[in-house]
Amino acid sequence: MKKLKLLMSVGVLAIVSNSAHATVSWNFSFGAGQETGVFSTNGIYADTAGNFTFTIDPTTFAMTASTYAPSLVGATFTVNRPTTGFIWNGFVPTQFFRNSGGYTNGANFTGPGGKYVTFGMISGVKGLFDFNPGTASALTLTPVAASAVPEPASLGLLLLGATGLGFGLRRRKPAA
Repeated sequence: MKKLKLLMSVGVLAIVSNSAHATVSWNFSFGAGQETGVFSTNGIYADTAGNFTFTIDPTTFAMTASTYAPSLVGATFTVNRPTTGFIWNGFVPTQFFRNSGGYTNGANFTGPGGKYVTFGMISGVKGLFDFNPGTASALTLTPVAASAVPEPASLGLLLLGATGLGFGLRRRKPAA
């Protein structure tokens, strides 16, 4: 019985620690789809169905295609503000932020040669995209649907349940 309790405790710890690392992948495009890219945020895919504040992991920000600035495709981007993200209403971003959550109406990602990508809002246009210097186009953000592969927390629960059933069904020798 002590082994079962220990095993269940370890399983719960593994589940809690794995769920803390959940992420949502996003595709972005602008300029009639000529400029595209990807990034990841905190949260889980279910968070995209309603109001949620997502924080962008700057190490995952990447341009995958660019007519305007081909040198940015595959380039490493940096973020000089500690926190960058956006507020999502279930359909579109309603506010971008940087600088530890300060609402500056923009999120900047700097690439090689001083070229930067800004997600922001101007004159009520939701999700404006801007390249340095001064080109702007409507931004489309699309969360990537969760894959069919269960996340680690789900697998952990499944294994924990199977282990518990195995111990529960184990036959004991009758006491002599």
